[in-house]
Amino acid sequence: MDTDQYQMGRTKVFIKNPESLFLLEEMRERKFDTFARTIQKAWRKYIARRKYEQMREEASDILYNFKERRRNSINRNFVGDYLGMEERPELRQFMAKRERVDFADSVNKFDRRFKSIKRDLILSPKSIYLIGRETIKKGPEKGQIKEVLKRKLDIGSVRSISLR
Repeated sequence: MDTDQYQMGRTKVFIKNPESLFLLEEMRERKFDTFARTIQKAWRKYIARRKYEQMREEASDILYNFKERRRNSINRNFVGDYLGMEERPELRQFMAKRERVDFADSVNKFDRRFKSIKRDLILSPKSIYLIGRETIKKGPEKGQIKEVLKRKLDIGSVRSISLR
């Protein structure tokens, strides 16, 4: 609106032409309409999400223990850290101080004679760590098992990964 069409008082706005007042009322109605639509959209989204979660729970209950290959896979969340790295400083020592752990779990490596060797695999945003265990053969700690870093790979050097 032009400045000559209205005048500001201390507590009121004085409008010269009634057309200006109708224009302001129409703009106000449009704003309220957009606010109402925003609230309705958020409410519908909330209801739809709640319904989706309920349907997913029902599907999970129907399929629970009926899958052939992975019976307990539906009702199990992905944790990522299956070793509990926060409580294992002996494994944490091989990593950088504040390096985040994306995945950590125990894996079995089979040698040429199909002998199983248990190792810990730790995946961080920068590196992949393979940690094994060896028995100390000399010194006062003879016979104790100690964690040893078997391999550290930079993520940038890994081109592909295959699982068998």
